[in-house]
Amino acid sequence: MKISSDVIDIDGYLFLHQENKAQEQIAYLSGQKKLSPEVVSNFKFNIAYNKHVLSSLDIKTLHVIFPAKPVAFRKMFENNGVNINSLYNHQSFDEIRDLIYYPDVHISDYLKTDTHNSDLGKVRIISNLLKRVGYDITGFTPVYRHKSIMGDLSKMIKGGEELVEEFCFFSQNPFNCIEAYSTSKCLVGNSGHIDYHINGNAIFKERIVLFGDSFFRTALHIWNKLFQEVIYFRSPFIINDICELLKPNLVLTGNAERYLVNSRKHVDSPPYLAYFLSDKYDSKSLTEKDVLGFSKLFLPRESTKSWISSLSVNIPKLKQNNPLEISIDDVISDKDVDYVRDMANYYFENNQKEYARHLIDLAYKFRPSEFISKQRETFTSSFT
Repeated sequence: MKISSDVIDIDGYLFLHQENKAQEQIAYLSGQKKLSPEVVSNFKFNIAYNKHVLSSLDIKTLHVIFPAKPVAFRKMFENNGVNINSLYNHQSFDEIRDLIYYPDVHISDYLKTDTHNSDLGKVRIISNLLKRVGYDITGFTPVYRHKSIMGDLSKMIKGGEELVEEFCFFSQNPFNCIEAYSTSKCLVGNSGHIDYHINGNAIFKERIVLFGDSFFRTALHIWNKLFQEVIYFRSPFIINDICELLKPNLVLTGNAERYLVNSRKHVDSPPYLAYFLSDKYDSKSLTEKDVLGFSKLFLPRESTKSWISSLSVNIPKLKQNNPLEISIDDVISDKDVDYVRDMANYYFENNQKEYARHLIDLAYKFRPSEFISKQRETFTSSFT
């Protein structure tokens, strides 16, 4: 085991150390330090407040504590003389456990050189989490591809890359037309981040709001395949006025386990929009597209329905599952044509020639451009 002030390396598996800094993760997980009664009380206060506010708005909610990576690797730590225990096992949390999801995690749920979950782990956690609040995605099969990445911990020690499985889409819903808007370009640091994703062909035609940290944000590429609208706020607390304005179908709050050590009451936090009134905010870095997206987001929800519809695929899901049933009458918008064209490519690449030929013929009727014509000729010659 190699130990530095920032990172612990056990046979190439990297863990956040935080020796005498920030949340001092290992010191707390190993029992050298204990959660104070004050932070436990603050956390419980916040969870109870979330439930009270969202129940009054008739919005489903659940809080997620993302287990610290060493918890999944406790046997590896034990073999090196360090006992690791979850901070969430604190008995004072017993009275609020029905409001919290703390995943049972495994080694495969984490990246080797990063603090965060692997995409395999994210999909598994999201699936189990959604089941707790009434959504079932167990019938959807995730599709992955190989990708080399350098994890955040590897960057800290100037290490190497690792080969990972990156989530692409669910095989039963391969076409996703996503528009993304973010404040990240105009802020120094991550406080104040707002991300807004719209998927015109999502599995659930619903709006979800996420209040949390990077464990939510690094999974937006999965959340946005599931829900039509995904709105993420980098905040450990809900913002009740935002929830009332946005009227989401579901609100999830969450935090990395290490943030339990410095929980503070939400009433002691500075106003969220104050981040945009400081010298850390540069409005000129916000693109015109982002301005449009956020101006639409913060309108009353009823006022944005026509705009959301213009970004959506109108072809019924039943026909999407049976491509030969899609007719020219089903294609009524540019997004529908995009769907037909891209799904033709998808089926062509997967050697489902009958589906591909039918869809490319439909796309050709709407966009008989040179690109489509050549593409159609390629399809046709491949089928003969």
